[in-house]
Amino acid sequence: MTIDDLRWRDRSKRLVAKQVIPESLPLLHASPHRWGCGQIHQIDIECDKTLCGKPLSRCPGEKRNGPVDLITCKVCLSVRETRARNAEWERKYAEQQTQQAQPMNYEGRRQQWQSDYREYLSSQIWLGKRARVLQRANDMCEGCGCRRAWQVHHLRYPRNCRPGSDEWIRQEKLFDLRAICRECHEDVHQR
Repeated sequence: MTIDDLRWRDRSKRLVAKQVIPESLPLLHASPHRWGCGQIHQIDIECDKTLCGKPLSRCPGEKRNGPVDLITCKVCLSVRETRARNAEWERKYAEQQTQQAQPMNYEGRRQQWQSDYREYLSSQIWLGKRARVLQRANDMCEGCGCRRAWQVHHLRYPRNCRPGSDEWIRQEKLFDLRAICRECHEDVHQR
């Protein structure tokens, strides 16, 4: 055997491997009956029925394997499409779950935190806490004591929870919040 023969044999094996062999499914070729010629159904092996729900014991015909394109029952074809769609949705859902389970990089976590925090600052719960802190300080800045307080500063943020979550709201105490003017707030965040 020459090298050319080996190359030819290897090439032909690869060509055979690339050929698409149609999926062979268990089919029921229903016998003709008084309502018409029998349809070709796909058999659901787990249930011992056709995909359209007909029990094999009550549907006479010949069982054979064959490709999908032989199926003529519209209900069986519809069930196949629905199952394929459901499998795709389940695959996408599982993919989303694994992506959510994977830790985000630092920048992604920071952006998510800031987004949640901005949303929390517009909530009724925060607006109520903010009003109580400003009222406690008589609308005076607790930083300089001479200007009107317009903002509320967190001395400490709640830990290990998302802004606005029940745990965040439980951990966020009024004694960790200070009424402060804009200038003092900017000064605090410059440090």
